[in-house]
Amino acid sequence: MRVFKVTTFVILLCLPVSAAVYFNVPVLFNIAAALVILLAADIILFMASRGCRAYVMSDKTEYSKKNKGIMTLEVGNRCFYPVSRVKAAVTIKNRFYKGKTNYYVFPLGMFCRKKIRIPFTAVYSGIYDIHIDKLEYTDMFGILKKSLESDVAYSFFVLPNNTGNNDIDILGAIDTDSIPSDNVYSANSGDISSFREYREGDRLNSINWKLTARMENIYVREYEKTSMDEAVILLDMYINTLDNALDELWTIMNGKTNFYVFWLPAGAEEFENRYVSDKATAEYVLTDIYNSAPDMIRDRGLNEYKRLYKGHEFLYVSSKTESVQ
Repeated sequence: MRVFKVTTFVILLCLPVSAAVYFNVPVLFNIAAALVILLAADIILFMASRGCRAYVMSDKTEYSKKNKGIMTLEVGNRCFYPVSRVKAAVTIKNRFYKGKTNYYVFPLGMFCRKKIRIPFTAVYSGIYDIHIDKLEYTDMFGILKKSLESDVAYSFFVLPNNTGNNDIDILGAIDTDSIPSDNVYSANSGDISSFREYREGDRLNSINWKLTARMENIYVREYEKTSMDEAVILLDMYINTLDNALDELWTIMNGKTNFYVFWLPAGAEEFENRYVSDKATAEYVLTDIYNSAPDMIRDRGLNEYKRLYKGHEFLYVSSKTESVQ
């Protein structure tokens, strides 16, 4: 396309020059000279311009699932000439799922701004990021082009739906002492109680390197046992029906308090857990979960929890909510 435009401009430049020579008309020489000056000015201004700048945002920072919203893309031309073509690639992505990229193409006058209002529907709950991936613009003749990689982003929060199923009993009620010590493990959380020598099977991130450097052997940190006589909900993030599971969890957190929520973040070998004591902590828990975008490995969270906490009954939240021993 650019070759075609350059060829067309060269032909338009050669026509008046040829006609001026053939018919001996000085005015045509002046027209050809004016075209050359205009082209040179276009190239100089394009190379020396400050370019275009883009912003993107939505009309709110928090939505409920299935709600409609408005995304606004604003592009400003800071050049000393009209831009014949602006192309903006805008991606809107839920951190749990694949994003969708839309392209917007339009002309823009000198020192002008253009706002494009784009409607969208928040299909899934979670944190959404709107990002301008690339911004391209051309000179006034559309011959030259610049591409700008952009780091402009905007995020908003979408709450899950309340399914109305608030009569679920949260499970737990088992004494910590009845769980073998090698199974009492909660993301290395809790206070450090002591240090001991490294044994096969210990996690590498529990090694105390400062103490190890002073001693002949490797030492690891021991934590106080996390009490598992509390009620526990396990959210399995490694399922295809994650959005439905989040709806179930949000419904429970809106109707009940005083329980732990366990989940396994993306790429992690250790569970994260938070205690839900009221509505405010429930929202904090939900935010932490949304920031743990998972790799989709089916039932990984369930299998890992059952391995670490043998014999502890808990409420398993996935596509259906069920009791698991």
